[in-house]
Amino acid sequence: MFGGLLYTPRATRHTPTMNIPTTCPRCQHAFQTEYLDSGIHELTCPACQGRFALFIRKHRFETLFDLGTRALLDGYAREAVVNFAAALERCLEFYLRSALLERFAAQGHTLEDAAGELEATWKLLVSQSERQLGAFAAVYLSRQGRAPDFLTPQGLGAEFRNRVIHRGYLPREQEVQDYAAGLFALMNRLLEDLGDAALQATL
Repeated sequence: MFGGLLYTPRATRHTPTMNIPTTCPRCQHAFQTEYLDSGIHELTCPACQGRFALFIRKHRFETLFDLGTRALLDGYAREAVVNFAAALERCLEFYLRSALLERFAAQGHTLEDAAGELEATWKLLVSQSERQLGAFAAVYLSRQGRAPDFLTPQGLGAEFRNRVIHRGYLPREQEVQDYAAGLFALMNRLLEDLGDAALQATL
């Protein structure tokens, strides 16, 4: 379900950077540039000095999961856990936003009005992860008609995450792979539950 993202922890090792590879459309020179939070990169080719723009068409959770995978491949297991955990949080946010935009559309609201109301509400939750989780649970129950039974410490890998992030535990590679695989399956499930709503939110 992820747009162009494959979970391949045993792939060939990369150089230890969090840069994104790109190719100059003018001279075909391949080089790397650092990720920008906006996803929009205005670049100058180091070979021909040609200028072009690169737009990353991935959702935030996809980019974070990608960064986690690359960190793990490069041997940075602890850093990978941080990115994987952030990817899950942003995927839950994506589900929440998609479901609410879908409901607004069904009620005849314009996308601009719906997005404005959603942003105003999200500001009340943005700095409190527990509130975000509660809002997600309520929206999931309302849309899917069933409780989010995966929102348990075991289902979210919360104990492992907290040991790594808050207690300084240095995880083994296999532990991180297992953690990432569980989150990957959960995020795919959420995207499958969303169905067309995910496409609508993307557009």
